[in-house]
Amino acid sequence: MIAPERLEVAVVSLPAAPAGATRLARLARASSDLALPIAWVLWGIGVSSVKLSKADGTIGLLAAMPPIFYLGIAVLVCSLTYQLVRGRLSPLRLGLHVVSLVVMVQGVFPILYNEPRFYWVFKTMGETQFDIVNGSLNFNLDIYQHWPGFFALTGWFDQIAGVANPIGYTAWLEVVVDLLYIASFAFALSGLDLDARQRWLAVVLFWTADWVATSGQDTFAPQALGLMLSFLVLGVALRWLRAEGPRRPVVPAVIGLVVYLGMLVSHPLSPYVVLIQLVVLAVLRRVNVRWFVGAIVLLGGAYLLLNLPYLNSQYHVLSLFGKAVARNVSRPGSGGPTGLGPNHTTILLSTAVLGVAAFAGALRRRARGREWKSLVGLALSPLVFVVAVSYGTETSMRVLLFSSPWLGTLAALAVWPGEARAVPSTSNTGVRGLLARGSRGMTRNSVGTGQVGRRWLPRGVIVAGLGALLLFMTASTTVIDYSQMELNAVSTADVQAISVFDATAQPGVAFSFNGYSPGDPGARYGLFVAPGDFIPVLTETKFAGKPIGTMLPQITQYICSYETPTQPYSYLLFSKAQARLSDLTGTFPKGAITQLWKAIRVSPDWRVFYQNSDDAIYENTNVGCGTGA
Repeated sequence: MIAPERLEVAVVSLPAAPAGATRLARLARASSDLALPIAWVLWGIGVSSVKLSKADGTIGLLAAMPPIFYLGIAVLVCSLTYQLVRGRLSPLRLGLHVVSLVVMVQGVFPILYNEPRFYWVFKTMGETQFDIVNGSLNFNLDIYQHWPGFFALTGWFDQIAGVANPIGYTAWLEVVVDLLYIASFAFALSGLDLDARQRWLAVVLFWTADWVATSGQDTFAPQALGLMLSFLVLGVALRWLRAEGPRRPVVPAVIGLVVYLGMLVSHPLSPYVVLIQLVVLAVLRRVNVRWFVGAIVLLGGAYLLLNLPYLNSQYHVLSLFGKAVARNVSRPGSGGPTGLGPNHTTILLSTAVLGVAAFAGALRRRARGREWKSLVGLALSPLVFVVAVSYGTETSMRVLLFSSPWLGTLAALAVWPGEARAVPSTSNTGVRGLLARGSRGMTRNSVGTGQVGRRWLPRGVIVAGLGALLLFMTASTTVIDYSQMELNAVSTADVQAISVFDATAQPGVAFSFNGYSPGDPGARYGLFVAPGDFIPVLTETKFAGKPIGTMLPQITQYICSYETPTQPYSYLLFSKAQARLSDLTGTFPKGAITQLWKAIRVSPDWRVFYQNSDDAIYENTNVGCGTGA
């Protein structure tokens, strides 16, 4: 037993601030209060003067936004930085700044565009409509029928809200989902050894650094619900499932299991990330209610076994076991979206900065004797999927999606590591003395003297560093998101084309040139060989490097091979967006798809099924050409 008098603790006694410093602090507070409305005015002027015609194919919407728009974002981030480091935190001011940041960055899209900006959300809409109309599941249809929770939830919401189709509310959904991300992540953070300032820093760094979550994973899709529920399950475990003392937290554990079940039936990946994270927390003795973790493992394992036959028949998961690493670390094709413009460099640079900052945060927390192992475990545990699951070139994105929240938390602790715990020591010198002299925030104080010592770094340097980090992360997310707008934008003409197709097309198979086209958004979702999808024909290896502009007979034969006796019709979708994407990525020689389109117009094997200013859907005149009919 160490006597109390042998414990050294950090004692902070701040001298009274000079009158000049007090006036300066008041001026800074007043300036920050003015900065938020100024940022909104600059942003509003910028958005109102956007000319979408200036959007460039390589850098997308970045080229169309005027400088005053970016100035508004910069003013907001600088004001937010001040709010994060001011002496007394104001939750109201911080909340207004965080909400403003989300709306300013993500609210641009529903203001400037008439339709949801991601083509894959239409397939999700179709799945929801299919489930509503049929009232039952068809396990042979596709993988979504095996994880129907999200579609059941949205179908229930549509019915009680009197909404005919989710397309009516998806425009602003990204803003809403991002705010829900922030709220659920803040709940998870409340169970960690963090003070209020550290939690606010972590929330801001999570949202600005996790570009995967804010660039396509926050839309009308099951993965959005999966990430949100994962934070809630971890929050329950971190807050209440330590089993300290005789009281057993049964009610929180049951709530956590119910939330986990909702996630388990909604998304095939998120529940197993959380499962691994909970096992890691249990090994680290951070979560000590072992029966809860055991129940999670049993539920996750049982549901996986139930669906394993389907997964193996469709995705060959058993035959690919052990080969995941080679597939997952393969280099993305140069024609992919991440290879366009500044995306690839920005992704690598922002990930590197976040990783270095997180490493520094882990070291600083460890040196102070505060909780750090659980944060490192939460951040690194998603790496298991590099070995266990074959997601191909998307694996790195999936890992970052679940790791970035905790990497952002560790990065926040590099800036504001917190007080050191009391350390037994007989001296003010040496390693133990150094640890005992930890301090709150950014200062290092002499121990037991009641005097303020030197800071680790000047306060201005720390504040400037935090501001630079937030500006960089916000800029990175904006670059990654905005530069892909030309690829992800869906026009009103596109929606008209697929709506007509959904309402009138006969059962069969639907193809597009390269897959960048909206899917089937309606209740007739299950009538086609690949439900909800226009199958990309030109991404097949058999057409790689070939002069596709003159290969219409071979393409027609390939499409016919997909027809079945019960689905004997085939369709081919052409859109200006697909031709533009092909020209941007260099997948095929410039103008090749347009040349192929001209060949289809005069071919006796194809006739126009529907056409508008941007899209043309062609129907194969030889019904049953692939079935021997």
